[in-house]
Amino acid sequence: MKITLYTKNHCQPCILTKQWLNVWNVAYEQRNISKDGKYIKEVKELGYNALPVVVVYKDGEKTTWDGFQEDLLAEHIL
Repeated sequence: MKITLYTKNHCQPCILTKQWLNVWNVAYEQRNISKDGKYIKEVKELGYNALPVVVVYKDGEKTTWDGFQEDLLAEHIL
């Protein structure tokens, strides 16, 4: 499983998502659009305008969503 998390600085849903992943000791790659603008294009290509955007690659499938959604985190990651 591979997880990519698109975030930005001072984003409460982003912070909550990172905290959830850290509590469950889940490895992820963070792509902060505040630090590198190229990630904005990637978020838009995924079809999102809000952050965080979570991308989960598992068993050959890609699942994406935006916002802090604890139910989806548990469903797709645990």
